[in-house]
Amino acid sequence: MREKSIRKGFISIVCSLAMVAGLLFVGCGTPMTGASSSAVTTSGAAKEDGIKVHGEAWKTYCVIGNLPASAPDVKDDMYTHYNYRYISENQDKSIIRVKENGFEFTERVVSAIKECKDKGHGFNQLKLFYDMISDTDSFFGRDMTDIKPYLDRIEAVASIEDLNNLLISEDYPFTPFINTCLTSIDTRKGNTISLNPNLLSIDYETYGVDPLLDTDNEDKRISNEAFLSARLEEIKTLLSNIGKDENEAEEKAESFCEFEKSYMGKLEVSKLSEYGDVADGVKANNITPDEMYKLCTNFPLKGFLAKQGRDHCEIYNLPDIDWLKALNRVWIPENLTTLKEMVEAYFLLDTGYFWQKAENKPKDDDPNPYRAYYACDNMNTFDHIIGELFVDNYIGREGIDRLNNIAKKYIGYYKDLINKTPWLGEDSKAAALLKLDNITINILKPERGYIDYEDLSLVPASAGGSVFSNYMILRKYRLEQENKLIGKVGKDTIWFNTKPSENNCFYDSNCNSINIMPGFTTSLLYDSSMSDEELLGTMGDTLGHEISHAFDFYSSQFDAYGMPNPVFTQKDVEEYVTRTKKVEDYYKSIKYISEVGVETAEYKSEAVADILGTQATFSILKEYKEPDYEKFFRSFYGVYADVWESEEELKNVVLFDSHPPDFIRYNVSVQMDDTIYDVLGIKDGDGMYLAPEERTYIFGPKS
Repeated sequence: MREKSIRKGFISIVCSLAMVAGLLFVGCGTPMTGASSSAVTTSGAAKEDGIKVHGEAWKTYCVIGNLPASAPDVKDDMYTHYNYRYISENQDKSIIRVKENGFEFTERVVSAIKECKDKGHGFNQLKLFYDMISDTDSFFGRDMTDIKPYLDRIEAVASIEDLNNLLISEDYPFTPFINTCLTSIDTRKGNTISLNPNLLSIDYETYGVDPLLDTDNEDKRISNEAFLSARLEEIKTLLSNIGKDENEAEEKAESFCEFEKSYMGKLEVSKLSEYGDVADGVKANNITPDEMYKLCTNFPLKGFLAKQGRDHCEIYNLPDIDWLKALNRVWIPENLTTLKEMVEAYFLLDTGYFWQKAENKPKDDDPNPYRAYYACDNMNTFDHIIGELFVDNYIGREGIDRLNNIAKKYIGYYKDLINKTPWLGEDSKAAALLKLDNITINILKPERGYIDYEDLSLVPASAGGSVFSNYMILRKYRLEQENKLIGKVGKDTIWFNTKPSENNCFYDSNCNSINIMPGFTTSLLYDSSMSDEELLGTMGDTLGHEISHAFDFYSSQFDAYGMPNPVFTQKDVEEYVTRTKKVEDYYKSIKYISEVGVETAEYKSEAVADILGTQATFSILKEYKEPDYEKFFRSFYGVYADVWESEEELKNVVLFDSHPPDFIRYNVSVQMDDTIYDVLGIKDGDGMYLAPEERTYIFGPKS
């Protein structure tokens, strides 16, 4: 899937990174409108503007209305050949199969919660909480009773000193403006705390600061406005729920966005064009408490951390020092009214799942039947139990062991590949092999295990408990459990900042770890009945892709222990960039959607990982006696079947995603290895053909 943006704030704020180097972060397309059919060019020898343009073979068949009467030959377009049936059966809607299948996780967990009887104390606490929210009479009947005392405290703020006192008060546990989370600076030493922006106008953990930045790109500007509009609509609804009229709520939501733009959107964008710049930037952002407090003399940072029990770290990690300085500059009496209103909005966003106005009670069926699930799948509530419940019920120990064994095969493959790479110097090889020796495999669970809820005691409704009061108990309990990990050695801190239900997998450069989240491992990607070939086509290729990220331009600037120490020497990284430039140039030669080219270098890191992962998978597949390649290809392509409403919608993939479009990327990745030519008999003139001299091997004897 995608690489998790580790030290995300740092990466996002310095978002104009060295595209020539292939450093990137993940974006998401926003549906747009439009239609027509055009070819994507792949093989041949035509020329256009001095760039080699490959002949007409792959078309945008994944766009509704463009599908031919029959499937193309496997030698011409493998993606459409293997996904033809799925695309033809879904001509009425935009759909991304792997994401659609992700909802299976939710359904299975809800079923397990309802059907399981007694799976221990933690599960029983989850069930109590789930049932309290499901009891709509009781839940909606409390109206604003639980939240009114907090709203009254915010309303009583009359000065910046009052606001500071509120934010450092232990009985006001909410954390507006700054989010604190566990992180690792050196996996041989103890965990510490990272400070990141906590923004109202955008989900920073998902999108970073990018949507708040000014841009001259009209398409990007429109997309940014769409992201912001969706979040502001949510804030507007919450403000309306506490009695603000519609116009007032809208004005306030828009003012919050403008305020955040005023200090976040004006940050200077760093240009990190040289290898080692990222590592140097991270080193500069690991600072002592005294250094940090000097940056933030207006905002009450020391007390803010103390109330959370997070004021005793020797070193803190900041995504960007200028961000904290910018927040401090706006934390002044002149901005009191806006800051106070924003604190109220933060409170409502934080607690929105755990209270409801009586007038919003559904009259018949609940329009949100998964309300209770989403309240439980929260990083302040039971997200870890939900992940564990899914794995226990649907994957099992045998499945975990099987996936771990596959991961070990890929690690062994990459060790052999590094050893046999002629252009890598001995120092680079030693550092790369040490990184592989120390890589942690967090498949379906964190290394240290899920959070233990054995000491949690929620209060049932019969004893006076409410959903909101129990949420406050859960919030405190989760913080206490995480704080126990400060100073402890571990290679899985990302699991305490990412919900296990997330439909994702990624390499974490902080901890030098591969992370496969339960939410990603639906039946489309793992089923106990899958053959080895099928499993290599889904989870195997995914593992190969993610492990390769340890050596991309960004993550190779972190060593075996997550320290910002580059793995490659300067000479070797120049060789690496030369080889990855060949991939970039090939993607530039591919034209589709009315001559829109796949020309953004943001793709390069993911495109290279695709190629490396698929080459690793082919190599492992060959170890089997008479492997069934047909099963493999159907599994490999089937995961990433997409249907797009229009070519305009598909164009957003080019503009806003760090991955190439699926119908291109998976054809390109198999093109780059000799295997398909031997297995399928693909020859010059076929749509899938790529001349041997154009096939790219980054590492290994063929590089």
